[in-house]
Amino acid sequence: LGVDVTGVDVSSEMLDRASRHAREMGLSATFVESAFQQMALHVGTLFDGVFCLGNSLAHLLSFDDLHASIRGFASVLKPHGRLFLQTLNYERIMAQRTRIQNIKEEGNSIFVRFYDFEPELVRFNILKLDRGSGGFRHELNAVQLRPVLQAELRDLLGQVGFGEVTVYGNV
Repeated sequence: LGVDVTGVDVSSEMLDRASRHAREMGLSATFVESAFQQMALHVGTLFDGVFCLGNSLAHLLSFDDLHASIRGFASVLKPHGRLFLQTLNYERIMAQRTRIQNIKEEGNSIFVRFYDFEPELVRFNILKLDRGSGGFRHELNAVQLRPVLQAELRDLLGQVGFGEVTVYGNV
């Protein structure tokens, strides 16, 4: 599309995967290892747009880290640049508190995606059950997330100096 792209992630493994994928697709991109909070120190340029996708903000487990990350995004935007944030609908998730999200079967494996609701955080779990001749084997992967609610996010964006905030989706 003729745009210069810089990918930023705190994980060198994820950056290696992204770089490999870009090469396989014949695309040019720069990849930088950095936390959101320190982006300005590592990218060395300003951007027309910053995209934080894939529910990444929920991995910031404290209000201070979320606030510093929003400041970090602002610090690498040109004047009138745009910030695009994607999160899960935590208003719905926290209101409904539905524990099991879905169950999928693929071949001899069953995947159960579910939440554990903690006082301040949510633990997202993926339980994998593999059916074999001796019965089932299981593997559980879990990650703690901090629900990012719209009111908190709007407030932080305003504090950092973002003007117009548009939210897409519903509660």
